[in-house]
Amino acid sequence: MNRILLVEDDLAVRQALAELLFVEGYDVTCACDGIAALDSALVSPPDLIITDLQMPRMRGDGLIERLHDEGIDVPVVVITASTLPAPARAAHVLRKPFDIDRLLGILEHTLTQPTVGSLGGNPSP
Repeated sequence: MNRILLVEDDLAVRQALAELLFVEGYDVTCACDGIAALDSALVSPPDLIITDLQMPRMRGDGLIERLHDEGIDVPVVVITASTLPAPARAAHVLRKPFDIDRLLGILEHTLTQPTVGSLGGNPSP
């Protein structure tokens, strides 16, 4: 079972996505911001991270950089309402609101090709 770390500051969005991912067969751990996510990933690196971009305490792009600095090389999917440029090390970026089927397809594809989209990879358009 693939382990996903879901990082989202909006409680309703976090709970809905966590439930969806659980139903789809993923082992989901949640964090409400980048600092909590970094702490979790340092203790037990997940197979993939889904993170919001704009969050309190540590933004998603800051989380991605810190993961890279710590040598945690896992693919990161960014979900955001922001129109700011995508973080360079994101495997994929989905703009909110996004299609759930598209998210699930991205997760399946990314998890079956772990070297594509790792923190050293390129973002999708």
